[in-house]
Amino acid sequence: IQFLDFYPKLIKVHITVLLMKAKHKYITRLHYRSSHGWWVRIRFAEIQKAFSDIAHGSKAKSLKAAIKFREVTLRDLANKGIRKKPVLFHKNLSVKNRTGVIGVFLKIRRAANGTANKYYVGSYYPEKYLLRSKLFAVNIYGEREALRLAVAFRREGLRGLRKGRKAALYPTQC
Repeated sequence: IQFLDFYPKLIKVHITVLLMKAKHKYITRLHYRSSHGWWVRIRFAEIQKAFSDIAHGSKAKSLKAAIKFREVTLRDLANKGIRKKPVLFHKNLSVKNRTGVIGVFLKIRRAANGTANKYYVGSYYPEKYLLRSKLFAVNIYGEREALRLAVAFRREGLRGLRKGRKAALYPTQC
């Protein structure tokens, strides 16, 4: 209770942030030096924009502008078919990993004629310095199925390692 009495401002700010996260997805309150406002970040589409309190007249007006921008942008992205990818999330991923699964990544190969072929690659190490990987072509399986197969390949290989046996060269169930 002494902690609550000593840090009432901190708790109020923390509760405000929690309420904002639930209420205003993709919108963050921004306080930096003399700049105050709202920041809209739609990371899966790499879109961001700041809304200053001073430029919009008040905190409430800048929030309304940010919400309107977010709604219009999400609607436009949905019309273009750009949606947040459903992925398995791991918090220790590299920034370069766009699939959300460790050991699974998207590879793009350019053919001699200039066409780009996309593959999802599932990989794991059954032994030190020995990499096992398998490519799943997006043009054959489709985006979701190729990703699913790559994840299944990696999981099957790791499952073999966890059971104490050497993993098979190519797991049978994908």
